[in-house]
Amino acid sequence: MKTLQTLITRTACFLAVLMTIFTVACSAEDGMDGAIGPEGPQGIAGVDGQDGADGLDGNANVTAHTFDASTFSGTFDGVSLSALTQEVIDTYAILSYLQEGSSQVWFPVPCPADDFGFPHAVDVNIGLGGIDFDYADASGVPVSISAGDLVKGRVILIEPTSVDPASRVNNSSLSVLKEAGVDVNDYYAVCDYYGLSY
Repeated sequence: MKTLQTLITRTACFLAVLMTIFTVACSAEDGMDGAIGPEGPQGIAGVDGQDGADGLDGNANVTAHTFDASTFSGTFDGVSLSALTQEVIDTYAILSYLQEGSSQVWFPVPCPADDFGFPHAVDVNIGLGGIDFDYADASGVPVSISAGDLVKGRVILIEPTSVDPASRVNNSSLSVLKEAGVDVNDYYAVCDYYGLSY
């Protein structure tokens, strides 16, 4: 029995020593980091893509107002246009056009007699909230037109890109069109330049 007791005591001591060794060996302290390995091989560089084409300039600074002119008759007519505020009149380029009834040709206003397929001269007066058209012959004598001689009209308002208090800015807007080679008398050229529908 003494042998059994001795065996248990020795086993208990052995286990106690073994547990102490495990406790000391499993400390929370990390070892040193290993050395950084060599860099891997580099991949082949891709080919640069082709630059895209420039897009068309936007027309957020341009508005077009179309109106029915088929009932215009007499020596003058007027159209209300709330977009013609004092600021617009003072600073915007304002282009106005009328469409002739039989040929459907758009002509700029003001225009002299017979210059764009319409037999009369047309003058324009732009005022706060509206625009008036006066009809005359080549010598300036008022003439009367009939309903149907004209079909429709359009006013294009071009906001200035910068404000120069020393000069009328709308002249600058017209200069931009001229520098771009756009004839402001050509309704279709102006519409194409600004991306406006006809």
